[in-house]
Amino acid sequence: MTSLQGIHDNLHIPWWAAILLSTVLMRGVLTFPIAVYQNYIVSKLENLKPEMDELVKELKKETAYAIRKFGWNEKHARHMFNRSARKIWKELVIRENCHPFKTSILLWVQIPLWIAMTMSFRNMASMMPHQDTAAQVLFLELSVGGFGWIPNLTQVDHSLILPIAMGVLNLIIIECVSLYWVISNTCGLAQNLALMHPGLRQLCGIPYSSSQRANPYQHLWQQLQKKVIKKRKE
Repeated sequence: MTSLQGIHDNLHIPWWAAILLSTVLMRGVLTFPIAVYQNYIVSKLENLKPEMDELVKELKKETAYAIRKFGWNEKHARHMFNRSARKIWKELVIRENCHPFKTSILLWVQIPLWIAMTMSFRNMASMMPHQDTAAQVLFLELSVGGFGWIPNLTQVDHSLILPIAMGVLNLIIIECVSLYWVISNTCGLAQNLALMHPGLRQLCGIPYSSSQRANPYQHLWQQLQKKVIKKRKE
């Protein structure tokens, strides 16, 4: 909350612009590099699959040979096969330094960030936790710090534009929180679309993978068209 007030006070901009700027900055400075790293790990894991498939084929042959030579029963053979497969996969992951858990790093950063930002806006718009003079001044600034159809950021959006953008479950959300959520989700969408671009992926050092497409946006548009056509037929 202090950081948000600092952006607003130091730059002398209205609160709606402070919310916009702080959200874009956090998305760009904090979550975008992590999203790049997440895509890097996902690509490395995907590129391990062909090698793992070949090793599994060899492991199946070795297991079949062991069944004939040592008389393993089906249960023991399956146990030994699974244990060896897990060991091989672990060695590959260690070699490439791409543990699958690393793909969830972005989630673990975004959750506390989302909670902190949401609670900060709620506290400012509700004069919490202390209704002192500073809280009252901040509340008054928010009440006139909006724009267009949302001049008062301490009230719910009676025009329903922001809540509809966030979904029907957010109809009772105060405007400053709705504005943050809409901006944050828009930045997230833009971030994901940007990381589909082959040039940006190469620039960020993300390895090429089999799922990567030369024309990702054209492919995405075609997939959307197919879904629309399918829905119409239903």
